[in-house]
Amino acid sequence: MEAERVELLSVVEDHYGGVVVSLENQEPVDSELFSSILEASMNNWKQQRKKGVWLKLPILHSNIVHTAVKAGFKYHHAEPAYLMLVRWIPETPDTFSANASHRVGVAVFVVNDKKEREKLENISWSTFEPSNQPPQLSPDTRRP
Repeated sequence: MEAERVELLSVVEDHYGGVVVSLENQEPVDSELFSSILEASMNNWKQQRKKGVWLKLPILHSNIVHTAVKAGFKYHHAEPAYLMLVRWIPETPDTFSANASHRVGVAVFVVNDKKEREKLENISWSTFEPSNQPPQLSPDTRRP
């Protein structure tokens, strides 16, 4: 008897031993079919000893949120166009990063001995930059 092939979710591996599932370019799917595919995918990832699963669901796929939650996924964050759900596979505390909920803007200015402004620099960076380090200020751009 030939074994039945079960469809698995397409993933991109992250840098931390987990996977990212994005359904952005997928047509809407029936929740029962998604449940079967998700269960097979989770079993596959467990065998591969994956750690975390990030599930990015565009609004178009809101019909399967309940299915994912029933499978152990939790809300991580939401943006206007999608919901991000996560599930930790190992029997250890999860190491998912918290979602950034604030942005900080900083401005720096230099005043000379005559109390004149010599330089104004706006500094901004995303918490999602790979280095997660503040940017370097541009070379001195003195203004008259």
